[in-house]
Amino acid sequence: MKIMRAVLWIVLIGAFTGFTCTFLLESSYTSRAEKFQAVRIDPKQHSPFGPVTIDIGEPRLLILESTSGILKNKTGTGIRMLDIDEAKARGNIPIELQTISRVVSLARLGCVLSLFVASAGLILLGKMNSQLLSLEP
Repeated sequence: MKIMRAVLWIVLIGAFTGFTCTFLLESSYTSRAEKFQAVRIDPKQHSPFGPVTIDIGEPRLLILESTSGILKNKTGTGIRMLDIDEAKARGNIPIELQTISRVVSLARLGCVLSLFVASAGLILLGKMNSQLLSLEP
């Protein structure tokens, strides 16, 4: 019983700590996110104003570890462009902020479930212990 109680307390404290850390993690990544337009450079076309690019999807909030792949010119709306092929070739794989938010949400869900299970286990152990004490003469 003592070992089970200790394990449940460790799970409870770990789940609470994990739940708290998810907020810190999310705010850290959110502060580093920037809006980029992912592009590929078209090697067949040349322009005196810089490389001719092909847009990939819509502009997104991305998190980058380094500046490799970021082009100097911007889109017509002032959004920075990121050459996806160059960034990946240099090991600077962009992560979408939306992906971070989903993973953090799943981690929070896991922490909340762990909190409930550990709390229920501690309550049940407490009731079992009180019943055992009441049976002793």
